[in-house]
This record gives sequence, structure tokens and C-alpha cells, in this order.
Amino acid sequence: MTIHDETRVSLREVAKDLDVTYQTVRRWTEFGSNGRVLEAYRFGRTWYTSREAVRRFAGKPMLEPETFRQQAQQEHRRVKSVLKTLRDKHGIGKDHPWHKKTAKQPAPA
Repeated sequence: MTIHDETRVSLREVAKDLDVTYQTVRRWTEFGSNGRVLEAYRFGRTWYTSREAVRRFAGKPMLEPETFRQQAQQEHRRVKSVLKTLRDKHGIGKDHPWHKKTAKQPAPA
């Protein structure tokens, strides 16, 4: 059985069900969390996964949405803490040159 044979659900629906952002769910499909990656596939312009894949990703066969939401929020707080450390101790933040947008050069006459 593959992810395509399971109960299909869009990543937007997963995000709504778990009360996290779509970007968070998309990151789980690309980079994972705690050594696991959420299985997903793209059909047209929409990304899909399955309910079963979400359960596998969570590491428990019947993880309740509230528990999953709490885990996602803990991960979010951990990432925010790392970003704060980078900003406070190392001066990396929105005013850092990496984040500054390059000024558009005028078109040659």
C-alpha cells in the first residue's frame, strides 16, 4: 500500500486540522521534524498527503490532533528560541545584510 492508496488530504487541510501554518506542514514534507519527514505528493498545483502518513509522521498510530498540535507548538517555540539566540548573540536578524533586499538598479538608457 502506498500513500496514493490511503485517505488523501491536502496539506492546507492538515494545517487547519492541526492549527499550524501551511508553511509548517510544507516544511515537514521537505525537511521533516525529529528525524521524520511527512510523506506528500503534488498533483497539479496542490500538495497532498494522507491521514495515515500524518499518523506515521507523528510516530504514533492514533495520535490525537490536540497532542499533535502541542508537539508542533513546542517545535515552533524551539525554533523561535534558536532564532532569538542568533539575533541576540550573533547579530543575525532582519537588519543583517543577508536579509536586506538588493536595490533595483536603474535600467540602462
